[in-house]
Amino acid sequence: MASGVFHKLKTSFSTLPIRAKSTAIIIGICAVALITASFLQDAFNFFNEKTQLLERLSITAKVFSMQTVPALQFEDPKAATENLSALKYQPDIKRACIYNDRGEAFASYPEWNSMKNFAGEPLCPPARPEENIYGNGMLRIFRDITAGDHKVGIIYIEYDLSGMYRNLGRGWLINIAILVIAVILAFLLSSYFQHAVSEPIMRLAAKVREFSKSRDYSIRARKENDDELGELVDTFNRMIEEIGKTVESRELLAAIVESSDDAIISKNLDGIINSWNVGAAKVFGYSAEEAVGKHINLIIPHERLQEERYIVGEIKKGRSVEHFETIRHAKDGHDINISLTVSPIRDNSGKIIGASKIAHDITQRKQGETEIARYMRELERSNQELDDFAYIASHDLKEPLRGLFNHASFLLEDYQDKLDEDGVRRLHRLSDLAARMEDLVNDLLYFSRLGRAELAIQEINPNEIITDIEQMIEPFLKERNARIIVPKPMPRITCDRPRITEVFRNLITNAVKYNDKEERIVEVGFLEMAMGPEGLEKKVFYIKDNGIGIAEEFHQEIFRIFKRLQNSAGEKEQGTGVGLTFVKKIVERHKGRIWLESKLGEGTVFYFNINQEVS
Repeated sequence: MASGVFHKLKTSFSTLPIRAKSTAIIIGICAVALITASFLQDAFNFFNEKTQLLERLSITAKVFSMQTVPALQFEDPKAATENLSALKYQPDIKRACIYNDRGEAFASYPEWNSMKNFAGEPLCPPARPEENIYGNGMLRIFRDITAGDHKVGIIYIEYDLSGMYRNLGRGWLINIAILVIAVILAFLLSSYFQHAVSEPIMRLAAKVREFSKSRDYSIRARKENDDELGELVDTFNRMIEEIGKTVESRELLAAIVESSDDAIISKNLDGIINSWNVGAAKVFGYSAEEAVGKHINLIIPHERLQEERYIVGEIKKGRSVEHFETIRHAKDGHDINISLTVSPIRDNSGKIIGASKIAHDITQRKQGETEIARYMRELERSNQELDDFAYIASHDLKEPLRGLFNHASFLLEDYQDKLDEDGVRRLHRLSDLAARMEDLVNDLLYFSRLGRAELAIQEINPNEIITDIEQMIEPFLKERNARIIVPKPMPRITCDRPRITEVFRNLITNAVKYNDKEERIVEVGFLEMAMGPEGLEKKVFYIKDNGIGIAEEFHQEIFRIFKRLQNSAGEKEQGTGVGLTFVKKIVERHKGRIWLESKLGEGTVFYFNINQEVS
């Protein structure tokens, strides 16, 4: 019953206007505070009064005990009674008794014959040890009477508490009067001042009602104060602004969804289609009216239903499925290659309630991939035929070249003494040209295979490669008074060791050959960063020499196949002009770049890096 009443009061209060609520709250708080304060004060006064009363009675008992000791010692009840008669000046003390050390009534106040009242009952209750007894509107105390360390009797005093209760009652009446006056003042003051709080709230409520009717996102409430109400107004204005932005974003997103060429579909966890954009109608041929409310199996081939079960399982786990390539049915029955991206849809509590699908038609791409695969097979066949042709051509070319070389050698051996100087020189030239032609054929065959051979990638230590090269070309270095220096250890790299070894060997030998200095120095090192032709490059190796240098107009020409520069250093060796072409090809196969800096007469620095992201 009490809970029902409380519920009715709560319901009634909730329907009150905010002004009445604020007034009621203020009055209620004031009333509760005053009642609590009054109760605490009266309780304090009551307990304080009882404590003081008990102290006064204890002092009174002690005084009369001291006066009664001689009467007890000389067993003079009359003297004890005369002493107690002084209690008549304390009208609230209704009764007092003196007991001897055996607990027998000795004297009393008021005095009655034989210590009995009019009814014939004993005036004094049975003696007790020291004790305080409250009951029937009385306070009764027992105290020992002592002489020195010896107990000679007991004194009993009975005090009427009605006077104290009357005083407390008057205090309650005064508190009630104060409470009524305070409530009236609180009502008047709250009625006067509550508009300072309620009016801004009422105006804000009006703005909220206006917004809910018009949905005008330009509505703003006026801020009047910098207190919590002002903060509430700021929050309302920000909320309207954010809602406006959200609605704008949703409308923009809806426009994007509808204008997208991709099929964008939403469905619940049971597979029922909830939304179907224009792109879905274009891709699958079904209109939104035909698709919404139907099961997603409408566009899924029977043999691919297992895929849908897998996708739903991933969605229920909160996972997305991205770029899932599959086949779906169009309305006219033809198959469509699509790439699916499926994401879970959650409600405000975070619970997964469905899935959003974006289906991109990749039919043309698949057709293109099929064409590319066909072209790749044809290219592989063509490359194989080219390899076969290059091998056969090189083999067939080498045979006459070897014949020319051998015949020239035989002529020199058999007829050198019969030929003049010009004839001998021409035969030597013929042998040199035949040997050079064979070198060109070998280099051409190697170059044709260099771009297609698989790289044997592994982690290597470039410092070990430089040491191996130095040992391998040691006679070559001593003959030309050359030396290789490595300023600091280079980091390990991942590459095809034989190919990168060829890069270092080729650049080092060129640095020695194309050098006219008395002491030829080749420095091999590593830089974390270096400026290249296309900007800043990372993890760069360099080979620096003090040789003849290369003119700027030849900086790109030297990488062309069979392109040779005149060796002004006076070297007798004549290469085929493919070394730097091989170097550039190997570096590019390792996704790197090679470039150089050079000054005529001062030397050249070749830079290269590998394993770079090529833009």
